[in-house]
Amino acid sequence: MEDADMEGNPHTKRLGYWVKFVNHAAMVKVNRLLKPFGLTQSSWYVLYRVSVAGRISQKRLQQDLGIESGSMAILVDELVRKGWLLRTPDKKDRRANFLELTPKGATSWKSVPDVVSVVSKQMMRGVTEEEEAGAVTILKKCFTNLSTAD
Repeated sequence: MEDADMEGNPHTKRLGYWVKFVNHAAMVKVNRLLKPFGLTQSSWYVLYRVSVAGRISQKRLQQDLGIESGSMAILVDELVRKGWLLRTPDKKDRRANFLELTPKGATSWKSVPDVVSVVSKQMMRGVTEEEEAGAVTILKKCFTNLSTAD
């Protein structure tokens, strides 16, 4: 990644090029911070959403995080196996499950760093509030452009 600004590469002047590299660098940093806890960026987001919700359906969580059902099942199975999550069947729909932190998961979650804040703080070092606001405006427009039907 250190040579991401390759001389002569015309893409290095494009916003999307740098968005990709910043995202990759952030995910590498997040996963490094979470490794001592036996977590990944994906499992952290699952635990974060469950901790905020208290109790949430697995389907709703999958939709909120934009994760495929198979990938979500693997993440949840792993967190249940580790004792962080409790999965209980929905009494009204036997195909659906609810997720919540176990007592062990709730206690363990308190020791996990807020990786979004840690990485954001490092990433935004030297960036003014005005620069950040401008970047957010541009990225929102890009997202809207890509999210609307052609």
